Amino acid sequence: QLAGGGCDGAAHTSLFPCAGRHAVTHSAFNLNVLPRLRGSLLRYVHGVVTGVTDPMVYVGMLFSCFCWHTEDNYLYSINYHHGGAPKVWYGVSGAHHDRMEALMRRQLPALFAAQPDLLFQLVTHMSPLQLQRAGVDVCRVVQRPGEFIVTFPAAYHGGFNTGFNIAEAVNFAPCDWMPWARLSLAKYHTQSAYMRSSVFSYHNLILTAARHAATAADTTARVARALAAELRVLLAADLARAPGPRR
Repeated sequence: QLAGGGCDGAAHTSLFPCAGRHAVTHSAFNLNVLPRLRGSLLRYVHGVVTGVTDPMVYVGMLFSCFCWHTEDNYLYSINYHHGGAPKVWYGVSGAHHDRMEALMRRQLPALFAAQPDLLFQLVTHMSPLQLQRAGVDVCRVVQRPGEFIVTFPAAYHGGFNTGFNIAEAVNFAPCDWMPWARLSLAKYHTQSAYMRSSVFSYHNLILTAARHAATAADTTARVARALAAELRVLLAADLARAPGPRR
């Protein structure tokens, strides 16, 4: 399927309105608005990350696929079906994330030997039936026009289109995403098969959010508590890595 993104004024490819008096311009269900809502930590990401902080539009045709993948930094995602033929989705819970990856590496050893980061390229698919036979739980859902699909952190998902359609997707990050973010960074930075860069600085995001929470009235108590706990975890991890004597 084809993809294109950006709602920067110069090239408004989102099918949701960015401005004006349209009924959904400021709605929480407008995918231009949702990533930076009060409860989403992506509001503290500086600049635009297309497809993450700003939505991307996807045009599908009969049997075009979106191969197995997780979201960058194990973010939540939301996909809206604007119109056309249904989309068929398959999903694997984050709880079975490692089991699915191990199975794919066993089944496709030559491909992974040639390209260890194969799963980041969005070019690899495997039958859901094959996954189920190996003990990986797979769910299936059909998305029709006017419906949203939400994917959860570290959940593999993929599927295909049953005909011409147009959909749009973006990421968001409630505070319960933070432990998953740390897990994604640990894999990106320490495992050879995951060597890749984060799409934004996680530490900078948390520090920016914490500074805002300390002075702003629009931060919820739940977010403030979660940020305080996350800062303690990050500080402890940094101290553990620091050389020299400790008190």
